[in-house]
Amino acid sequence: MWPTRHTRPLRLLVAVDPTRPSTILAGTETGLFHSDDRGATWELAVGDWFSSVGAIAFDRLHPGRVYVGINGAVWHSLDHGRTWLLTPSPNDEDVPVTALAVDATGRVYAGAGELFRSADRGRRWVSLGFASPAQFDAASLAFDPASSALYSATPEGLYRSRDGGSSFRRIGPAGAPLLPPSRPPGSVRPRREVQKPPRRFYRPAGGPPAPERGRLRLPVRGVELVAFARGTMMPCPPSRSCCAVT
Repeated sequence: MWPTRHTRPLRLLVAVDPTRPSTILAGTETGLFHSDDRGATWELAVGDWFSSVGAIAFDRLHPGRVYVGINGAVWHSLDHGRTWLLTPSPNDEDVPVTALAVDATGRVYAGAGELFRSADRGRRWVSLGFASPAQFDAASLAFDPASSALYSATPEGLYRSRDGGSSFRRIGPAGAPLLPPSRPPGSVRPRREVQKPPRRFYRPAGGPPAPERGRLRLPVRGVELVAFARGTMMPCPPSRSCCAVT
């Protein structure tokens, strides 16, 4: 569907246009792809072989407006992602944009080594600092229009801001990062019982009789019923018709 520099994409982002559900954007490590038919067909919208997409954010209050972070730059579109304009980089061009969000007033937030905010669709960026992991290590940003809260997900945990990103407070269980919970000390992982299939053996036609008889359990494809001897039979190759013996 879209090219990749690796056998498996390092990161793949998908976003659906909230005002036009048939429009889907897919961010890959080789550019941003656009679909207008619910994913049936795709075309490269912006980027090239070395354009790694780090974030996608739609502006819900302004239909057609969407932002995307590619490498260290932010691009924005006013026509549902068909055409794109490059805005100044929030930080140095070598610092990738890892997170984007748009609040209820249309202000854009970008995580790029520190947290930035723009009130003019990315023409000018203002740094909100890097005192908190929510600012300097944001992996994802999300805005809640109901509570006017900005959320920042980081490897250290989930944070919330109620003042437009100027300050953040850690939420959720105290000291609990966004990692899978570990097993309590001394606990033992339950053992899963696995039922092994019966071993299959065969005796070549006309071979010597078996000195000991095994118990025939299941004939396979009408093979000749023979007496099997444990310890003298050979494993059944995939190309042979065999009997299962217990």
